[in-house]
Amino acid sequence: MKPTDQTLNEQLRITEREIESRKKLLGIDPGGEALLREVKPLVVADLDGIVESFYETLVELDGVAQLIGDAESLFRLKIICGVFADPVRWCL
Repeated sequence: MKPTDQTLNEQLRITEREIESRKKLLGIDPGGEALLREVKPLVVADLDGIVESFYETLVELDGVAQLIGDAESLFRLKIICGVFADPVRWCL
């Protein structure tokens, strides 16, 4: 079976039990889940801007810019963050 024949959850072997455990860890209760579903359209509409704003804020923290190192590394981090944030577009 090819990876493209499976969902990401199937590839990573993330079960419903694991999802519930992660929600508990993050403190997401049914009310929080409903709220996330409600704001999802707003987040999806500005997901790229949210990623950009996140990194603009992050590099202002002491030592973070030095840790990232250079503009190319920052660019790659933004791309990776966008890739990982992209499931927000289709989940919930």
